[in-house]
Amino acid sequence: MRNDNSRQSGQVMVLVAVALLALIGSAALILLAGSVEWQKNQVQELADATALDSALKIGIGCDAAKSNAVITEADNFLASRRTRTGALSVAAGTCATPYKGTDTFAGGLSATYNYPYRAHQQEVEVILTLSLPISFGGELGASNTTVTRRAVAQQLAGSVPAISATTLSCTDGWPELGRGRRRLCRGPERGLEQRHLCRRR
Repeated sequence: MRNDNSRQSGQVMVLVAVALLALIGSAALILLAGSVEWQKNQVQELADATALDSALKIGIGCDAAKSNAVITEADNFLASRRTRTGALSVAAGTCATPYKGTDTFAGGLSATYNYPYRAHQQEVEVILTLSLPISFGGELGASNTTVTRRAVAQQLAGSVPAISATTLSCTDGWPELGRGRRRLCRGPERGLEQRHLCRRR
């Protein structure tokens, strides 16, 4: 009888240990998912603000000097929010194919700036990519995960109405109006969350 009781007790202990491991693993995955979602929101807000700020530098016409000014403004704005660890590099382009700026920042953040965006001389694109470490990545076969967010901002001419609430429509997204000066629409594109922002001078 004593041996049977010991054997059953040992089996229960094994089952309890397995259940605890499963519970701990589930809790860790839930925490990771919550952290990634929070980081997505933070990176998106940063991309939005950077794009809007750099759009204020967009002038009339397009050339190397103006493109560098827009991209440099975006990078300097981002550097005021995050510690820069690299140096801004701008690849030459044209008004039809964008000038491309890249830089890196603390915390695994990297930035790409494209101006003009898709040959639109009044638009600038900001793409932010954040590498997040996974503390238990060895068990999952991956040591980190990547969050990528982008924003496109447009400079509107001073004589053009910024927005009309009676004609505004955003498909697969939502509009946000702020003092009649900004339009913000969000929708998926190429698997990434995208926002279009407009600000008039």
